[in-house]
Amino acid sequence: MDVLNGFHEIGGSVKEGKLVVAVYGAGRVGATIAAAWLRAGAKVILADIDPKRIGVISSGGDLFPDEPKVDETFRSGFRAGRFAVTTSPSQAASASDVNIVAVPVGLKAGRPDLSSVREAFSAIAERMQRGCLNVLETSVPPGTTRKVVLPILLRREGFEVERDFGLAYSPERIFEGRSLQDLEENYVKVAGGVGPKSTRAVVELYSLVAKKGVLTMSTLEAAETEKLFEGVYRDVNIALANELAMVCERTGVDYWEVMKAANSQPFCHLHRPGPGVGGACIPVYPVFVMDAAKEAGARVPLTSTARELNLSMPKHVASLAVSLLGKEERKVALLGLAFRGNVNDDRLSPSYELLKELKKLGCDVVAHDPFVRRESAEGFAVVADLKRVLKGRKLALVATDHEEYSKLSYEELKEWAGGDLLVYDGRGVLDWSKFPRDRLVRLGVPYRPS
Repeated sequence: MDVLNGFHEIGGSVKEGKLVVAVYGAGRVGATIAAAWLRAGAKVILADIDPKRIGVISSGGDLFPDEPKVDETFRSGFRAGRFAVTTSPSQAASASDVNIVAVPVGLKAGRPDLSSVREAFSAIAERMQRGCLNVLETSVPPGTTRKVVLPILLRREGFEVERDFGLAYSPERIFEGRSLQDLEENYVKVAGGVGPKSTRAVVELYSLVAKKGVLTMSTLEAAETEKLFEGVYRDVNIALANELAMVCERTGVDYWEVMKAANSQPFCHLHRPGPGVGGACIPVYPVFVMDAAKEAGARVPLTSTARELNLSMPKHVASLAVSLLGKEERKVALLGLAFRGNVNDDRLSPSYELLKELKKLGCDVVAHDPFVRRESAEGFAVVADLKRVLKGRKLALVATDHEEYSKLSYEELKEWAGGDLLVYDGRGVLDWSKFPRDRLVRLGVPYRPS
């Protein structure tokens, strides 16, 4: 189908199961996008260069246990004959009407690493069909779609943008654990095209899956910047919460009490403090913005200061917690490796920085996480059985807000530890009424041992 010039026919083509959408990158974002298009009625090809990941999907396994609808959709798509997977991106491009790229972009030596984006679009350029629409969903520095992606696609001899292929940017907007619901129901889709044809096509396309509609941006750069500013907003506000929490620790005030009262005013939105900021998004987007600002000769002191403060939180938490222990008592149970509660994603999790700081302070640490499966971290053991983790420990440091931890009581922890211990709640996740005051330490609250 000529999606670029026949955009008004996209809806009918999807309903009839004729439109072929290729998604590049079978991570959480790419898998969610693929599932959404399967649910809409399209034929979908999911491409990823990782054979293990493709193997899990093709065998009907669970790729993301906390996203059950995604895996269920894949299995039903296979049964209906509308879903295929491949480790060859160029092969996917040769059979698709729409190419959606959702590969990871992180940092390398402190700078944005766009190698995965370049590789994906290089493969697409080799065999893309005339009239196809190419969409980048990965969060990238402003200017990436126009300055990096477009020149790659123009290498295809005889192909011109807005005549033979379209190009658009539409940032993914999902929250782990409910990603499919976010894409289909919860959030407005943001999109911008390289020209009027691409813009019309991408808006028509995404209006079929995003029930909240599509917000059309004036340029590719505006669409790219929007997503980054979402992350900067979060990072700066978390830094503010962390800074105010540390003030409360020194001034004798309970941050959590103050936060609740302050947020009763509708114009105040104080965030929850924590031992740092993790995940593949919030810690990275400010760096993209700082990098772009530097190239443009602009200053971003607030953004950079907030990033530095959040990076310092693992050291603050570890130092405070360990200072309450004697030198012979530095046996610590770290509860939580994931960057956020109830997910298995531990990318850039501050828990690993916490482990490093605890190691520097001479602590003997055993870690636990009900979702993250690994045997060791930073040289310390990771044990799946929480009771075994607590055995003989003198400090339980809660670093992730998993629901499982919210149900814990001091009596349970004491029994498993084999005696009294301190409990440090670094996420505000525990039911504080279940803990004696002299055994509980909370981020943002002065500790009073008696």
